[in-house]
Amino acid sequence: MTGSPNWPLNGPLNWSDAYIGIPYAEGGRTERGCDCYGLIRLIYARELGIGLPAYSAAPCATERAEIDRLVGQEAGTGPWTRVTDQAPFDVILCRMGALDSHLGLAVTPRLMLHLALDDCAKIERIDTGRWARRISSLWRHHESPTR
Repeated sequence: MTGSPNWPLNGPLNWSDAYIGIPYAEGGRTERGCDCYGLIRLIYARELGIGLPAYSAAPCATERAEIDRLVGQEAGTGPWTRVTDQAPFDVILCRMGALDSHLGLAVTPRLMLHLALDDCAKIERIDTGRWARRISSLWRHHESPTR
């Protein structure tokens, strides 16, 4: 994955700092608690002014299947475009078990902000360790400022 001129070169990570520590809550869509999709939805609304569907009524397993189905169906036809040139706010799709079902958000070329089951939102490296083997694809919303 390559960087973009839009990456912060030094200093705090700015926008991402406000979301670190948000607790996990299945179906959650606010700063009081989110799941991985809820965190993406919250950040897109607050930082980019982009509204994403809620999917809040779906239990976790159903939501994972829904994310897998939506990405497959919307590839090239919906608001998401698969990309290879990673930029800030790109959605990182990760394989968990048999499905592409975990989402993170690109912060820098090697870091993603994400929220895992029974944990809190945090920044982790994606170029080494467990996430490097699980990255399935990168997605950019058509309204993203990095288009």
